[in-house]
Amino acid sequence: ENSTTNAIDIISNNDIDSVFRLYQDIQRSNLDYCWKIRPLLDGKALVKSLELPRGPGVGIYVEEQVRWMLLNPNGSKNDCEEHLKSVRKRELEGSASEGGQSLENRQKGDEKSTKHCSKKAHIGT
Repeated sequence: ENSTTNAIDIISNNDIDSVFRLYQDIQRSNLDYCWKIRPLLDGKALVKSLELPRGPGVGIYVEEQVRWMLLNPNGSKNDCEEHLKSVRKRELEGSASEGGQSLENRQKGDEKSTKHCSKKAHIGT
C-alpha cells in the first residue's frame, strides 16, 4: 500500500476544512508571511523615540512592537510609535509608584541575579 494514501485516509474532511479555514483567516488578517516582516522601528529608532537607555531593556519594546504589528498588520510606523510611547508612558508612571524602579532597572537587577558562572567554575578549576 502507498503510505501517502494511508495518510490521506486518516485525515478527515473535517480536519481539511479546519486547516483551510485557518489558512483563509491568516490570509484575511494579512498574516501570511508574517515571519518575514521587518520591524517598523529598529533598536536605535526605539532608543531615540522612547528616550530609552541603550541596553537589554530595548528588547522589551522590540517584543511589544512585534506584538502590535501582528495585531495591526496594516498599521503605520507612526501608529506603532504612538502605541510604544503610550506603553513607555504607562511603564514610567508605574515605576514611579513602585519607588522609582523602572522596568529597565528591574531587568538589570534580574540579570545580575541570574548571571551564569564561567565554564571553569562549572568544572571546578
